[in-house]
Amino acid sequence: KVDTSWNSEISHILKISKDSYYNEYFNSRKVFFSSLVRTFKPKKIICTSVKNSELLFVEAFFGNKAQLNYERKDVEFMGINDKLKKFKIIEVSNNDLSLIIIPFLGMGNGNLNSYNDVINTANYLRDNYL
Repeated sequence: KVDTSWNSEISHILKISKDSYYNEYFNSRKVFFSSLVRTFKPKKIICTSVKNSELLFVEAFFGNKAQLNYERKDVEFMGINDKLKKFKIIEVSNNDLSLIIIPFLGMGNGNLNSYNDVINTANYLRDNYL
């Protein structure tokens, strides 16, 4: 969708608040996604993460005791009005799985908050990770 902000229809349809969706339901999603990883054994997973919460995904997919490789890339794209935008992409991996963590979709500093940001990031991921 072109507008990456919170859609109030989600609250209406699912009968949950934005805060509940992003916080308390995360533990349930973590268990669900872990079971999917065990069943289907993907080689790569792309996650969107709000600033400074990347470790939640690392713990969800790798646990707390894994030996991991870590790489951070600072990526720049030309945004709207010819302003240079900078984003952080983190890759955490072991021998079986590569977890690629990109900025969250939505309003806020450092997030992918425009259609162009999402398209540029998708193209970058395609060219560099897939």
